[in-house]
Amino acid sequence: MPRSSSLSVSDLTFSWPDGDPVFDALSAIFPSGTTGLVGSNGAGKSTLLRLLAAELTPQRGSISMPGVLGYLRQDIALDPELPVDRALAIDSVRKALHRIESGTSSDDDFAIVGSSWDVEERALALLNKLGLGGIVGTLEDLDRPVGTLSGGEAMLLALTAQLLAEPDVLLLDEPTNNLDRVARERLYAAVDGYSGVLVVCSHDLELLDRVDTIAEVRAERSGTSRVRLFGGNYTHYRSVIDSEQKAARASVRDAKNDVRKQERELVDT
Repeated sequence: MPRSSSLSVSDLTFSWPDGDPVFDALSAIFPSGTTGLVGSNGAGKSTLLRLLAAELTPQRGSISMPGVLGYLRQDIALDPELPVDRALAIDSVRKALHRIESGTSSDDDFAIVGSSWDVEERALALLNKLGLGGIVGTLEDLDRPVGTLSGGEAMLLALTAQLLAEPDVLLLDEPTNNLDRVARERLYAAVDGYSGVLVVCSHDLELLDRVDTIAEVRAERSGTSRVRLFGGNYTHYRSVIDSEQKAARASVRDAKNDVRKQERELVDT
């Protein structure tokens, strides 16, 4: 899969229909590799992901995103009757493959398959890598309904669907929600092995300590939010922020001491 160079936003401005502003002239570049999106609740992290995914339309500005986009929402809702292969978006290719194998195919079936002759094997291998091999480990299991999976397993299934599409840019919103320890480790490995532009919004500190860059979304007094990027993982980001806050507190103390000194000098004179 080709590796995208970067994902960028320029002069991005967005307000909700009631006029509540979120971003005003926001510009940022998310580099190749994994970027962890952090910030306080309500700062606009998920809103930014939805803008990047074109689920929301900005009032102004542009988003430059080369290649194919993948987006995994945190509130995925899969129909429990949906077959696993349809949730993976490979059902039409599977049906075409089966018609070709049975000798009842048409030219359209070859066009549907394209270069995806091994899509079933790739799907099963990726499902196994993400820890779902014991549940969806055979070709027959691809026909089972999604409702037989737990919430965490459905999340991993949705991630599998995104990875199967081999996107150049992948957006993940709180992907470790509802995952147990073993499942989180599987997801960490998938994130580590991804070779494109990946932006992940998460409160999972272990996941955030595996990223290459931190993008902090911070609400300003103006009511809008800005994005500031830090090279390195979450631990490095926290050390930078803590140092800045310590320096700011020291500056305030020094300013107060100067004021007190000036007041004493005025009294003395």
